[in-house]
Amino acid sequence: VHQDVAQKLTNAVAAIAGSLIVDHPASSPVFCGPLISKGARADVLAFQDRALAGGAQAVLEARPLERRGGGW
Repeated sequence: VHQDVAQKLTNAVAAIAGSLIVDHPASSPVFCGPLISKGARADVLAFQDRALAGGAQAVLEARPLERRGGGW
């Protein structure tokens, strides 16, 4: 992506990603279901922590999903 449009593209992708719905796959409208396990959630969050500690900048931070009925 050319630097002249990189920030505009990043903002657009972040806005779309931030509006996606994570819930039970049978619900509507849902983009995807939650992570499969608490361990998978821990892995995603640990990866994000390592990336941030290494100098990465989060455009849209992952955060724990707490919901009734299971899923992470």
